[in-house]
Amino acid sequence: MKLKNIGSNMTEIIADNGSKIMFSYETPVAGYLNNYGFFRTQTKHSVTTTKHINKYLKDNAEEGSIIAELTQDMINTWLDVFNNNPNDFTWNT
Repeated sequence: MKLKNIGSNMTEIIADNGSKIMFSYETPVAGYLNNYGFFRTQTKHSVTTTKHINKYLKDNAEEGSIIAELTQDMINTWLDVFNNNPNDFTWNT
């Protein structure tokens, strides 16, 4: 697992399998899962966090990609799983 600073108050953790979770300040708000695709939180955060999410997705998702909007609780749960088993982290539907 790698920790990567991607901007002012923007950080990303990357699992060995390529799954990613992006943080604005200390809150996980967007990312990418290998077998799921890109996602973002449904929760309305600050203007700055919204800018962080939009920049992250613009810089990483292909134009026209479907971006899933997930509850903050779901992202927090994924983060817990990610932290406990980052090398085998996948989303099972």
